Amino acid sequence: MTLIRTLVVTLVAALLVTSFRWAAAEGSEPDVTFYRSNEIGIPFEKIFKEQISSNHFVLVHLNAVGNGSAEEYLLLEEGRQVRRWVTRRDKRGDRLSESSYVGGQLVDERSFDSMGRLVGSAAYENGSLVSRSTYEYQPRLVSVETVGPDGSLQFQASYRLAATGNIRDFTRSAQGEDQTGARFVFVGGELLEEVITTGSTRIVSRYLSGEPYQVEAVSYTHL
Repeated sequence: MTLIRTLVVTLVAALLVTSFRWAAAEGSEPDVTFYRSNEIGIPFEKIFKEQISSNHFVLVHLNAVGNGSAEEYLLLEEGRQVRRWVTRRDKRGDRLSESSYVGGQLVDERSFDSMGRLVGSAAYENGSLVSRSTYEYQPRLVSVETVGPDGSLQFQASYRLAATGNIRDFTRSAQGEDQTGARFVFVGGELLEEVITTGSTRIVSRYLSGEPYQVEAVSYTHL
């Protein structure tokens, strides 16, 4: 048992040395906190480093503070790193990007604008890029586009808003699926009509006091 605990502490120390070097490259020494955790990285309570070997899952938080800082979370299972999350921030502390790793491999990345809105994301599998998405705002979200590693379009959605801020219509298309569109009619902030179009089918729903009272389905093949 003593040997196992020694091996676990040694392994954790090696992980922390790597992280300390990474933080030093960022220009600051990180604060390190240990938590008893579950298998998805939710912290339950703070623990001491010496208690790592007696907990099945441990979350390690490294917080580097400086000009352009970063924070890192390591999820350990019996002393072995299974997940890692890295958040980079600007000099004001605003979030710039997030990265997630499983088994030492990058699985996804996200980037944010100065208002904290998600503007880009990427997904990876076995270390290779699977898809990349971009998000556009004016000032609310108006479009999402996802492309594959070769640049081919996989998913696209666009949104238009009324002056009141209510969504007026949207269109959505994805590989291998019929295009979907929707139009909404609001009066005084209350939804009166909703028109959903998928492929050759259109469904019209009319509302009164927020409740649908009439629903019609029409197939274009019958027109």
